[in-house]
Amino acid sequence: MQTKCRIAQTNCHMLQTTEWIAQTTASILQTNSLIPQTNKQILNKKMYIIIDLMLSIVYIMLYKPNIQEGRMKQMLKNRVKELRARYGFTQSDLGKQVDVTRQTIAFIEKGEFSPSITLSLKLAKALQTNVNDLFWLEEDEKHEK
Repeated sequence: MQTKCRIAQTNCHMLQTTEWIAQTTASILQTNSLIPQTNKQILNKKMYIIIDLMLSIVYIMLYKPNIQEGRMKQMLKNRVKELRARYGFTQSDLGKQVDVTRQTIAFIEKGEFSPSITLSLKLAKALQTNVNDLFWLEEDEKHEK
């Protein structure tokens, strides 16, 4: 459900950005007719650079978060919540042991955040296991717990 809301918000932002690109381009083209010929080439180059940059921003806003989020949720699995509960740690307790916030631990447990190697090693140590038993790729779904 959250993913659908994020996609809807992203689509709305993309539409607003696309409208802004169209308005900005129209404004530049109107201004372009008032400029002497020698400066038009410079302006045209700048205009295409700006449009390219704006389209890149739209691409990043629309596709990049969804690709990364989907990839992370599909690929990286973990046993952080299971082991944390086994040892009687709260998310805050575990976060303090590994120098991150409670929210970071929650995001890791839900698969919404992929921890760095350093953080993964700290988590494994705090949960008395090794990184390979704590994290694995989804394609290795038959992972022995």
